[in-house]
Amino acid sequence: MISTSDNKRSLYNLLFSATIFGMAFAGWWAGFFSSWELRTSDYAVRYFAKASSRSQEIVLVALDQKSLAWVHENLSITWPWPRELHGAVLSPLSEFGTKAVGVDVLFTEPSAFGVSDDQKLASSLQSNPTALGSVSFGKSGNQASWPTSFPTSNLKYIQHSEPGSFLPEASYGLLPIDVLAQSAKLLCNVAQRPDDDGAYRRLQPFTLFDNRLVAALGIGIFLADQPNELISFQRAEIAIGENLRIPLDKSGRAMLKFYGPSGTVFPTISAGALIDYHLAVGTDKIKKGEELKKIIASRYVIYGFTAPGLRDLRPSPVGSTMPGIELHATMLNNVLEEDFLKAVSPLTQWTAMGLILILLSVLLGKVTSFWQQAGVILAALLFPPALYILLYLNGFIAELVVAESVIIAMVSCMVLINYYTVGRERRFIKHSFRHYLSPAVVEELIKDPSRLALGGERRELTILFSDLEDFTRISEQVSPEDLARLLNEFLTEMTDIILEENGTIDKYEGDAIIAFWNAPLPVEHHQQKAVNSALRCQQRLAQMRSGLRRQYGCELHMRIGINSGPAVIGNFGSSRRFDYTMLGDAVNLAARLEGINKLFGTYTMISEFTNIHLDETMHSRRLGAVQVIGRDEPVMVYEPLEKDRWLDHRDRFERFEQGLQAFENGAYQQALEFFGPLSPEDQPAKRYSEVCLTLCAGQTVAYMADTIWLQQSK
Repeated sequence: MISTSDNKRSLYNLLFSATIFGMAFAGWWAGFFSSWELRTSDYAVRYFAKASSRSQEIVLVALDQKSLAWVHENLSITWPWPRELHGAVLSPLSEFGTKAVGVDVLFTEPSAFGVSDDQKLASSLQSNPTALGSVSFGKSGNQASWPTSFPTSNLKYIQHSEPGSFLPEASYGLLPIDVLAQSAKLLCNVAQRPDDDGAYRRLQPFTLFDNRLVAALGIGIFLADQPNELISFQRAEIAIGENLRIPLDKSGRAMLKFYGPSGTVFPTISAGALIDYHLAVGTDKIKKGEELKKIIASRYVIYGFTAPGLRDLRPSPVGSTMPGIELHATMLNNVLEEDFLKAVSPLTQWTAMGLILILLSVLLGKVTSFWQQAGVILAALLFPPALYILLYLNGFIAELVVAESVIIAMVSCMVLINYYTVGRERRFIKHSFRHYLSPAVVEELIKDPSRLALGGERRELTILFSDLEDFTRISEQVSPEDLARLLNEFLTEMTDIILEENGTIDKYEGDAIIAFWNAPLPVEHHQQKAVNSALRCQQRLAQMRSGLRRQYGCELHMRIGINSGPAVIGNFGSSRRFDYTMLGDAVNLAARLEGINKLFGTYTMISEFTNIHLDETMHSRRLGAVQVIGRDEPVMVYEPLEKDRWLDHRDRFERFEQGLQAFENGAYQQALEFFGPLSPEDQPAKRYSEVCLTLCAGQTVAYMADTIWLQQSK
């Protein structure tokens, strides 16, 4: 077969899709795409990050480099500070009516400044609903159980699955000293595990330590303000109260939604400003208090380190360094907005990916046009990023890299498949037919190669046979090299005209051209196009004649025969070598008509089966009826005429028709009276005159060919 079927291409595509799908799944399972997925998600986070309306409900109190410098200059105290100074930062907050305070500082050892220093900080902690971020879990922990002196965690929770499936349990804890632990409303976890590349994108909401539930600081601050909310643990999410849902990824962590680069999202106050207010007196204190209250009142406050030297800076998707308190603030903001990111389940993603691959395989198996294929490929490549963005804007995170990699791999394989199947077909068609068909017809065949399947179909054709007059003599007079150039020049000009008229070149046989119309593609008014092609070829040869005579010393005249009728057209031969050609009686008749021109002295002849389809814009004259060996009925033949020739010699052609009618009625003497005056200039009239003279003399016409003869009246 010439054409690989659409179904076969689709099957190949599906097999490659299944292979690529399996390889991609194995790579995904092995974590091959993980780092790339993380980087891709970071781009999305940074690009789509925008401020949250509830970010203004969270205030950061930053122990920054400015605070360290202010304390050193005004109080002559260097780092580490006595805990009384931390208390000076926290104690004013109760005056401003904060909702809750989170402290992201570890106090795991007694103060070097004595017990009273710890007690002063404890007093400040008690003045606020404080979530003390002083519980750090890990192998370096100093406790294996919850100290009896510590207040029991009062978080209410229920667990709907086996422990450990989504709620991690810690074996050791690095805990605060007793006096501070007893002063806080909640003890919270500030030790979080980064992703494999070291960046913090998701946090563990809760940890179980010695059967005590410990919240991450970002959630603990919220729970310090809402202590009676019931926490419900389910496999894919954590519910807090009736409305808040925290979705979990496959590792049981919550994916944070970031709102912008570090330092641009949350209102921030320097810790030194609160110490300054704490130490101020009189009207100065009142003025500073009013300014601070506008920022802090009825808000959540998180206190922690931002100074580079205090080592609480973490890489994040929105920047290479982000203070730990901003990570906790981001988690709290997600709680308030209820917009944690949710991972699309692997089952959903891989099912969708499989369906996309199947659809892509079928589509690329069906379409053959370059632009259609390009459109399908472009749509396939753009679909995963577009879907990824749409999902992200609706709070979902999907895995883009693996999906896009699968699509790219699939498209690459399909391009190769099409190159060796569809592309090979196209190249075959172009190579085989570019010299025989017009470019437009070749493109149509490329779109539907099935039209060139081995075998034939019955179709109404118009067939043209042409041959050069006396070519044997010409070939003896001209050198082989000149003869080749002469033929190429002649055949090129004639072929161009035939192709312009939507004809198909069947073959060249030396100086002969065989062509047909209405195959392999339908051609409207193919009879007229074939006749017009013959007239144009004769006109062009007449224009070339003088030039060819000068260059090659010979004069070319061409005979053309045209017939229309049913024929079998298709590829005939073997699967390795074949010809696109035609068979049938209509073809044989066209070949005979080319030779019958000799009898009438004409150069272009068409059958009645072609002539009947010519409209009023085309002209012809009847030459008579001829009988071809192999056909029972005679065939009326015509000479097509150029419009100018018809108009200039219309009277002559009308007299010729009168003479022909007399001849057909057996009135040879009367016919001679019509043909005689025309015969010097008109070759058909001259031949009829000769026949009439012979018949009037009672003699037999001697020059009748073996295959045809003039039909005479009985």
